[in-house]
Amino acid sequence: MESITTTCLIDLAFDLSVDWKTLARVLGLSEEVSRICDDYRRNVFEQAYRMLQTWKRKNGSRATYQALGDALSHDVVSRNDLAQRYCAGRNRNSLDEEIDLKGLKAGEVSISDVLSIANNFGKEWVWVGRLLGLEDSLLDSIRDDHSQAYECTYKMLELWCKKKSGNATYECLARALLHRTVGMREVAEKFCVERREKLIASAVPSGEGIKSLDEKMKNLALGSSTVSESRAAGSWSEAPSATGNKSPLAAGSAPPRVPESTDDCITKNFITILSFQVWRELAIKLDPTRQLGGDYRHLADEMGYNVDKILYFQSRKDPTEALLMDCANSVSIDELCNKLETIGRSDARKVVDEWIKSQDCKCAACNI
Repeated sequence: MESITTTCLIDLAFDLSVDWKTLARVLGLSEEVSRICDDYRRNVFEQAYRMLQTWKRKNGSRATYQALGDALSHDVVSRNDLAQRYCAGRNRNSLDEEIDLKGLKAGEVSISDVLSIANNFGKEWVWVGRLLGLEDSLLDSIRDDHSQAYECTYKMLELWCKKKSGNATYECLARALLHRTVGMREVAEKFCVERREKLIASAVPSGEGIKSLDEKMKNLALGSSTVSESRAAGSWSEAPSATGNKSPLAAGSAPPRVPESTDDCITKNFITILSFQVWRELAIKLDPTRQLGGDYRHLADEMGYNVDKILYFQSRKDPTEALLMDCANSVSIDELCNKLETIGRSDARKVVDEWIKSQDCKCAACNI
């Protein structure tokens, strides 16, 4: 039987969200749920991935796509959509999909680029390592030996270049960086292409320049003038985005609020914990553009993204999903709710609020 790939498990873990516990029990891993929750607190993505890897390791040759598909389709789990997406058909490796980067460098990644690339990573280094084919045991060892993200990233890339000698290419690295669970397009453009392509070219109508586009975005209340002032002042947020890069903020403005950890309120978790259905409903509400603001572009601006990045989201088939994935590991549920309220989308906030109520949070704030 065909072996399940690590890439498939990474994709599935991202889509499972809080459903991973139910799937774990159907897969016969009830005794592992508490341990995984304790070992990887406040990181639903990591919890789901570790559970799937535990199942694969324990079941060996019996950990097949058929077995996984049957579990996902079980009445208790009811994720037929994921069973169809990941366990049916023959093309299951998202890393094999065509990437939209032109002018990729040929050959293996150079040591000089490894040194520079390592400066652009945050906590997503471990996911890039997995996508590059490194075993979790090796990545865990790197994390145990080094506390700084730069050192972890450098050691991971160095190990990859050694283990994949001859195949540690810029194309392989670009595919990992562009994977939807990582979303480090700017890093891929900066280091993996011969000449950095401007994403905005495809988003600007023919005959219109950047100045004209910025004017339009001002009229849409997206605050592009604020972004320009931020660039001029060199003011940058200290709160990292999901890509590990710092987001620009207006000079003198406060950085995004870091989720508090004073209690166990579910709203202090990152938005990765939100269910697939919540993300879908948010997309339905925020994808349509609104002349007076309040769509995904306004939300992106409120989160501190610059005009170029907003235009990138605009170029995607599912712009709201692209935005949420980009900030998934840096924005808390509470922060998302506040920003939805700020842009005048109390209807979208209500979607999240209803999900919060359904989780029966036991904290003091939710039980007033």
